[in-house]
Amino acid sequence: MGDTTDPKSLLTVAADEDDWPEVVRVLEAHWSTLISDHPVVVRDVVEGLPPAVLETYPRWAMARDYLQRIVPRPGEQLTRFRGTASPPRPVGFLDQLAQLTSRGASARAAGDLDAATESVTKARELLDAASQATRDEMLSALPEVQFEWGMVWEYAGDFDKAIREYVDSFDEALRDQNGMARMVAAGALAWIHALCGRNLQARHWLDKLPEAGGEWWNGRSAVPAIFARTLLLIDSLHFEDARAELAKASLAVSPERWPFQKLLTALVTTDPTAAMSILAQIDGSASKVPAAVTENGPIGQYVAIARSILFRVAGQPSDAARALPQPSARPVSVAEKLVASLNASQLIRASNDAAAGRILAIARADLGTPRISVAALALTAVTQLRDGDRDAAAATFASAVSLADERALFHPLTVVPRTELLQLLEESTTTLDPEVAGRLVAIAIDGSKDPFVSLTRKERQVLTLIVAGTRIQDVATELFVSVNTVKSQLASIYRKTGTNSRDDLTRLALTTGTLD
Repeated sequence: MGDTTDPKSLLTVAADEDDWPEVVRVLEAHWSTLISDHPVVVRDVVEGLPPAVLETYPRWAMARDYLQRIVPRPGEQLTRFRGTASPPRPVGFLDQLAQLTSRGASARAAGDLDAATESVTKARELLDAASQATRDEMLSALPEVQFEWGMVWEYAGDFDKAIREYVDSFDEALRDQNGMARMVAAGALAWIHALCGRNLQARHWLDKLPEAGGEWWNGRSAVPAIFARTLLLIDSLHFEDARAELAKASLAVSPERWPFQKLLTALVTTDPTAAMSILAQIDGSASKVPAAVTENGPIGQYVAIARSILFRVAGQPSDAARALPQPSARPVSVAEKLVASLNASQLIRASNDAAAGRILAIARADLGTPRISVAALALTAVTQLRDGDRDAAAATFASAVSLADERALFHPLTVVPRTELLQLLEESTTTLDPEVAGRLVAIAIDGSKDPFVSLTRKERQVLTLIVAGTRIQDVATELFVSVNTVKSQLASIYRKTGTNSRDDLTRLALTTGTLD
C-alpha cells in the first residue's frame, strides 16, 4: 500500500473506496501538486465521479471539461474549448465562480465576446466581494480561474484588464507554489507587453518564468512565452533566431493560440511560395472554428493582418490591400491600432499622404503602445520629407529611432518605404548602429506603390470584368450602367494605372496579383 500521506495515494485510495467526499476534499486541498505531478490520475478520477457527486459539487463537472482539454487522451486533443453542455446548478461560492468562468471561456471560444466579457465581469465582482478567508479557502483554484478571465479580456482586446487578471493569476500561483500557473501567466504577460512594444516589461516577465524542467505541462504553458521571445527577436531584426524560437511552439498543445502563431509566422516569412502555403493554412485553421472568431473583434483583425503581410510577401499588393480591414476612426485595441498603422503605410505608398496623416495624428499620441508610436513617427517623417520640410522630417525620424533604440523595437521602422528610409537615415542625426541600419534597409518595404490602390470600388468592378475579357457593352449590362459610364471609368483606370490599353491593363493586373 502506498504512502497514505501522499496526495496521490490519498486520492486513489478514496476513489477506490468510493469515498467521494474525501475525493473532493483531497482534490481541493492538493490541487496544485496533483495537477502538476499526476495529471492523468486527476483526470481519470474526476471523469469517474458519479452524477450524484457532480450534482452536489457542480464545479467538478466543469473541471472535467477543463482536464479533458489540458490533459487529453492520445488522439483526443480538442481543437477548441467547448465548455460543459448542461452545467449543473451552482451551489456554493466556488461553484458559481467556476460556472461563470466556464461560460466565459466557452463564449470566447465561440467568438461571442460580449457574452464572454459579461461572464468574467460577474465572476470578478463575485471574487472582489468575497472575504479573504473565502479567497484563502479556494487558493488552489484561483490561478487557473483568473488566467481564464485574462484570456477573455486578451481576446476581447482589453489588455489593461487582461494584465490585471494575469498578474493576479501569477501572484496567486506564487502563493500556492503552482509552477504551471506561474509559467503560463508570466508568459501571457510577456506576450501582451511585447505585442504593445513594451519590450522592457516583456523581458521583465520573461525573467519571472519558473525554471522549466521535464514537467508534462511545460509545452502547453510555455507557448505565450515563446511568442513573446519570438516577437522580441523580430523587433531586434534577428529573423533566423525568431524562426527557430517560433518553431518551439506546438499548436497541438495550445490550438486556440493559432491566430497569434500565424501572425508571427507572417512576420518572419520572406519566401513567396511559403507565404502562399501559410495563407492556405490560415484558411484551414479558420474553417475549424466558428466564423464569429475570425469575423469579430481583435482575433479577426490579427488574422487579417497576417493575411495582408503574406499577400505582400507573395507579390500580390492589391490582395494585401484588400485583406486589411478599414481603420477605425478611434482605434482602441492594439489590433485596431495595428490595422490603422498598416493602412497609413499603404496610403503613403499610394501617395495619399493627406489621408495617411489623419490616421497618424492619432497614432503618434499613443505613448502607451510604443509599437504604434514608433511606426507613426517614422511614417510622419516620410510625409514631412515629401512636403520638403527636411529638418522636421529628420527630427521626427530621430524621435522614432530614439524610441525604437531604447526598447530594441526596430521592426516598426520597416513600414517606411525603402527609398525614403535611405533618405531619412542620411538626413537624420541619429546614432543608429550601422548594422541595425543595414538590416532595416534590407527588409524595408518596396517603395513602389500598388497601381490599383487608388481605384474606386466601381472602378475595381470594371477592372475585374475588363481583364476577364468582358466586352464594354456586357460590362455595362452587368453593372447596370451606361456604356458611356463604363468608358469613362475605364479611362480613369488607364490614367490612374499608367496604362493605355486592355492588354497593358491585363498584364499589370497579372503582375501584381490582382487577378484571382
